[in-house]
Parts: sequence; C-alpha cells; structure tokens
Amino acid sequence: MTDRLHAFTLADMVREQARTLGPATAVVDGADRLSFAAMDRASNRWAHRLADRGVGAGDRVAWLGPGDARTLHALFAAAKLGAVLVPLNLRNTAAETAWALRAAGPAVVLTTTAHLPLTAGVDGLTVVDVEAPDEARALEAAPDGDIDPGADSDGGHDDERPVLGVFTGAFSGRPRLALVTHRAIVTQSLVIAAYRLVEPGATRYLASGPMFHVGVHLKLLATYLFGGRAVLAPAADAETLCRLVQDERVTSALLFTPTIDRMAEVNAGGRFDLSSLRDVPAQPSGDGAAWYAMTGCPRPDGPGTTGYGQTETYAMATFEARGPAGDGAFGRPSPVAVVRIEGPGGAEAAAGEAGEITVRGPQVMAGYADAPPPAGRHRTGDLGIRHPDGTLDFLGPIQEVIKTGMENVYPAEVEIALKRHPAVADACVFGVPDPRWGQSVRAAVELTGGAECDPADLIEHTRRHIASYKKPRSVAIAARLPRTAGGGLDRAAIREKWGQ
Repeated sequence: MTDRLHAFTLADMVREQARTLGPATAVVDGADRLSFAAMDRASNRWAHRLADRGVGAGDRVAWLGPGDARTLHALFAAAKLGAVLVPLNLRNTAAETAWALRAAGPAVVLTTTAHLPLTAGVDGLTVVDVEAPDEARALEAAPDGDIDPGADSDGGHDDERPVLGVFTGAFSGRPRLALVTHRAIVTQSLVIAAYRLVEPGATRYLASGPMFHVGVHLKLLATYLFGGRAVLAPAADAETLCRLVQDERVTSALLFTPTIDRMAEVNAGGRFDLSSLRDVPAQPSGDGAAWYAMTGCPRPDGPGTTGYGQTETYAMATFEARGPAGDGAFGRPSPVAVVRIEGPGGAEAAAGEAGEITVRGPQVMAGYADAPPPAGRHRTGDLGIRHPDGTLDFLGPIQEVIKTGMENVYPAEVEIALKRHPAVADACVFGVPDPRWGQSVRAAVELTGGAECDPADLIEHTRRHIASYKKPRSVAIAARLPRTAGGGLDRAAIREKWGQ
C-alpha cells in the first residue's frame, strides 16, 4: 500500500515548485528559459505521451539523447508515472549502447534523430524519436494537466520506488544498472544543500556534463528543490562556459581540473566576469592564482566540498565539509549515512586498519536491476580506512576498477580490445595516479613472437573498439610480461614495474 502521508517524490517536488514558484526561471537551456510552471506542464505532456505508449508504474524508460531540458522532462514524467528513467551514455560505441539497451529492458526508448541509428541493433524495442515531426507535434498537443490528478490525496507513488536507473560498475567488468529511489534523491539533495552552498532561490548551477552521471544532476536536483536555477550546457567549450557563467551569474558548477585550467586560459585577459562563481568542487592545477583571482572560489585552506561515494549511494557517502580537516582526505560520513570499514568476516575494522567500505542509509540504491535488494548494508567493493579522528580515506577498488574522472573503466574490457590486435599476445591494464583525473588508464602489453608495434597504434586500435575514455593513455611494451607460478599474469609485479 502506498504511504502518501509520509512520501515526498520528485513528482511532488515538481508540482510544489510549480505552485509556489510558478513564473520563476527554473532551467536555462540555450535560448529557452523555462519556469517551474512550464517544467511541470512539459513533464505532464511527456507523461501523457509515455502513458499512451503503455508506460506505467515500475516500467523503465531509456533516454538516448543530450543532457538538455528534455532529460529533465523525461525524468519528471517518469516520476509522475511511477516509472524509472535510464539515461544512456552517449560516449559508448554502438555495440556498447546495444548491450546497455538490452540490460535496461526499457518499455520505451526516447531518443533524438541524431542518435536513432544507435537503436537499430536491438530487436523488440519501442523507439520514439522525439524530434520526428509527428511526435514533436503530438508532444506539443498532449494534455498539460497532471497525469495523476489524485496524487495529493489517495493517488501518487511511494518515495521508496526507484525513479532513476544509472549504469555503474563497482563490482564487475560489466556495468550494472543501479536503481535510485525518490527518497535517495530528496534526502541527498537536502544534504548537498547544506554542504554545497545551495541558497534558496539564489543558487544558479551550471550543469556542464552528461546527465548519465549522478554527479551532474546531484546538485542540479538539489538546486531545483530549493528553487534555484539550473543552467544546462551538456557539451560546451571553455569559452562557452565562461560566457554562461558571466551572462547567467552562475554561482556553482561541476567542473574538473582540465576544464578549470582551460577556462582560466581563455579568460586570461579578463574578457569575462566570473566573479559570481564560488562553488566548484575541483581545484585548478598548480597554485591556481589566476583562477582564484577571476572567480569567487575560495582557496582550499580548510575542508573541501567533495568526499567519497558511488552511484549506488547516489554519488556521496562522506563529505569533507562535515567537520574540521583531519587525517583522512575523504572527510566523515554523511549525517544520514552509516559508514563502516569492515574486515574479514564482517567485523568492523579497528581505526587505521584497511577494510571494505560499507554504507547504510536512505541515499543507498534500491538495488541492481538484475539482483535482489542488498541486505543490511551496501558493500561498495572499495577499500578504506577510518582514522582515529573519524575521517576516512579511500584506498582503491578491491577489484581494480579504474576510476578516471566521473567514469569507471574495467581493465578486462580494455584488455579484450587490446588483444584483438594481431601483434598483441597478452595485456594487463591498470590505473595509475593522475593529478587531473584521479586515475588514468595504463597498459602493459606482451607482443607475439617477432611482432613490432608502436604504442600509439595500440591506443588508436583500442579507441576504435571501445569508448574513447577507456583507451590507455600510455602503453608499455614488453618481450614477456611477468607471470605467476600458475602461468597467469602477475598483476602485482606488472603494476610494480610499470605503474610508476
């Protein structure tokens, strides 16, 4: 039975913001400026069209398109139907996209004309090109009244239902679909608002990355919940980002070090006024004097605004900002999470001892699409340490998933691609520290007898088979890779020799 008395869903958020902040600008998407009321009406139209296609509670809807306002229309429409939106990674190859579509099992795939060909390799899909003239007209003509008029009383959906499906890879070589609930998003939004300077009605958040990452819409939805403004820039160069910050008086953005450095270079002559920008989790490279002079971002003299988390914990489980700086670089557990470091057998590890990071709390996913819900607590598959002062450190993934920027790279996938090259006999892929991306991908390769090959050729070969961000940044070529007594690759020895 649906507990409407205690539930608050994303659909409720959209309806309430339309009631209370109706004409205020909620989303800036290029030339379009959409009010909270307009966002509510648009999501109603999308919900009616999805319902016409048979989408109902518990169904999944895939979005294969850019991270513009239509992603939010689809998400909010799914929320109103009790369905789950699954945004797909546009950086994937056609084969990877086909695999993801099969794994997601969507009732409907929403896409754009440019991305429609990516759906051709999967049979049995109901695919809707939202840009096709007939569909565009039907969307415009669809009813803009609520799909569930009784949502405030005896209708609506429980906030423990999943509403967002995001592919992640914390456990295995293949991504898995983590199902994030309404409650997880709303709860995490409240915490993010406290630690990431979300000011009611004043925050202007630049969403400058793909929305198939929870990191992008994490603060976007927190900003929406608190009546701020989201400025969308799904694919933008440094100059465009500088112009958006200036023109929209952006206060917050998810930017990584390479982008920050490029923006500082573009604005070296002071062409743009970036003084409104004051909340960016990442830092510039070097001393960053120019960046700090041209923005309102504070130097990292105290605790930062990042922490540790996974898609499965809706991005964050710990926060640097929760208390004074300490021995650990990843802060302390979220105030609404129970984070443990577990040793062998599940007992909590003593301070200073390494163990698996486990998390329990409302922000933890409902489970994976292909498995029952986790029992008791979420096992992250990552190693960590809790220091005596209560702060934590993330030591690395137990199963060697490489985390580069916002992406997870699975060594097995890269190794398979490398071994498709006729000159490659074997390969070992691992992560190495990278000052900009956290980790970057490196490969050690053993060539077949008598073969010759240039590292650049191997990198380009890999790029043709898998998404570009997964390709090795560097390749070491060896006559023979170290092996264990059993004949397998000695990965520890390989990392020791080529991992520096």
